[in-house]
Amino acid sequence: MSGIFTAILGFFVSWFSKPKKAFATAPKIEPCADDKGQSLYVVIEDFWMHEVFVKKGTKTDGASIPLFLCSILGAHPFSPAIVAQSIAHDMLYDKAILVLQSASRDKNRVLKRAALEALREADNWFYDALRINNRRLRCKLFFLAVRAYSTLKFGLWEWYIAPIFKSK
Repeated sequence: MSGIFTAILGFFVSWFSKPKKAFATAPKIEPCADDKGQSLYVVIEDFWMHEVFVKKGTKTDGASIPLFLCSILGAHPFSPAIVAQSIAHDMLYDKAILVLQSASRDKNRVLKRAALEALREADNWFYDALRINNRRLRCKLFFLAVRAYSTLKFGLWEWYIAPIFKSK
């Protein structure tokens, strides 16, 4: 029964969230492998995406979408409507994670807070970038998925969940 529900929901969401338009050219990428054996792709030509410059050599896994969400979101990790935004978002995250690791190692609370804020801003940027060529419903679904991931992985619950439970 849940498979039928997922299929119906996936059709509904993908029908209402079709991209407005695709980019004239998708970013040029080619497969590579990292130290851990994870399959990644590397950008082979510089490009701009919504005021963010992505350099040649940037590594990405495309949109990090769990398989069960692909049908619901109506996209795969390298869908033309989201791939450029996903690559730039990965690059922004990688830079913020380096700062976060440094802050954690040095026990610098101010730097850690700045890095977490950078992760949060990267999520907000991702939503704005998706709005360029995607419908609002699809953008909101992707944004919620990205926000949930960053909340769970990087402890951003301080900004999103904790305020809900604080007494006034």
